[in-house]
Amino acid sequence: MGIPCGRLDQYASAFGGVMKLETKPPFNIEQLPARDLLFVIAYSGEQRRITAIHPIRQEEIDKALRLLMDEATVPALLARKLGYSYYGAQWENITEEEITPYLGSLPKRLADRILFTVRMQASTTYALELLREPRNLNLNNTSAKDRLSALGSVMNYQHELLRDLYEVSTPRLEELRNTLLQSGALGAKISGAGLGGSVIALVRDSNMADAAKKSCIASGFPKVWTSAPDQGVRLE
Repeated sequence: MGIPCGRLDQYASAFGGVMKLETKPPFNIEQLPARDLLFVIAYSGEQRRITAIHPIRQEEIDKALRLLMDEATVPALLARKLGYSYYGAQWENITEEEITPYLGSLPKRLADRILFTVRMQASTTYALELLREPRNLNLNNTSAKDRLSALGSVMNYQHELLRDLYEVSTPRLEELRNTLLQSGALGAKISGAGLGGSVIALVRDSNMADAAKKSCIASGFPKVWTSAPDQGVRLE
């Protein structure tokens, strides 16, 4: 496409529904149960610039990896999982506990980028399990009382990672997110690259969706929609 973006938008449009995409070859796709998911998507009014976000953040992570590999003397097992590039690292096999002792050797900004990636990976894995087998999960370690509220908690946590460790939020996005949460949304996070664009919120039902939309409009965010997982592209 000629722009520095990921693959998820294209695959999601083609396959539809809720899906997990492995972003490394062979790009496996797992389609997940959509069940009762309902979202409100609200536009912040700030236009984002992809070229000002993705290449810079990915280079920061690559620089952090180079420093860890060449200067931090990480153990051989961890080194094999890290490598020298964002796309080459085995993030799914790296725990926060094993990498934290070496982050102190990095500038804080670069350490934050690594910590962001590890925590985002772990929380996404948890969210996937909530979608696959919600009745088999122990929710005692969260404030959630059911699957939807647990998913909302993950969204809130991931937004905080994007805001605090990846630095892609703005005051306008925070205002919009607070509006959605104060209206009763279970969770809300930046949609896409951040630094503008939209916020997506998980709601329990159509009544909660209507309340969130009205609150956004009243707060100066008139472009707001309700959306549920749907089928992908098709010929008619």
